[in-house]
Amino acid sequence: MKDLRFLYKFLGDILIKYIITIGLFVVPLTSLAFKFKYPAVPNGWLLFLFMCFLAIERTWETFYSSGDSKKHKLHGDWTLPLVSIAYLIMVFGVIWEFFTKQRATNFAVVLLGFCIFVLSLLLRFYGMRTLKEQWSVHAVGAKKVKNVFLVRSGPYRYIRHPIYLGVILEVLSIPLIWNAYFTFIFACAVSVPLQIMRAYFEERSTIRKLGQDYILYKKTVSAFLPFKLLKPNQE
Repeated sequence: MKDLRFLYKFLGDILIKYIITIGLFVVPLTSLAFKFKYPAVPNGWLLFLFMCFLAIERTWETFYSSGDSKKHKLHGDWTLPLVSIAYLIMVFGVIWEFFTKQRATNFAVVLLGFCIFVLSLLLRFYGMRTLKEQWSVHAVGAKKVKNVFLVRSGPYRYIRHPIYLGVILEVLSIPLIWNAYFTFIFACAVSVPLQIMRAYFEERSTIRKLGQDYILYKKTVSAFLPFKLLKPNQE
């Protein structure tokens, strides 16, 4: 059993390092390669620049913005590589679909996607800023931030998972910006459920640490949409 745990940890750590490499380097290079293969496709350079921004921002946010010790290690959070792989598939799908389908640009959809994308950035950064030293990229694990206390300020006054909601909005917005409708379906069917699963997986760990305080918090604050604000007198 000990050998199996070591193998799981070893393979998981390697997987995370590959995810960082693919996200930071392979994604922009792939969009550049498609640009040269399909030079007549309009806005190919814009997609390349967008993917460069996305690669840097997401790699920083996922692996360098938190206070985790040994943040590049798996240490029990099997959901991190799972959602990261789904995210990479979504991004590669956008690149492939944009260049190969060559649809006429629907600017209304582009604008909608861009607005959702900006909202996703604001939600994630506001959530991380509010959590401060408690912000952790890992949902669970021995090296996750240990000094946990309940945060009810900022966006956490209204919803329990503003960062996860931000990621959900992001994976929906990127295909919309580039009119990649097949990839949008993938995001709805795979990426969004994985993020919701990860949020509730983390909640189980939080309940074990905070106990009744978090259970009461769940009763008064909704997970992703502030529906419970419609009942201000709810106990």
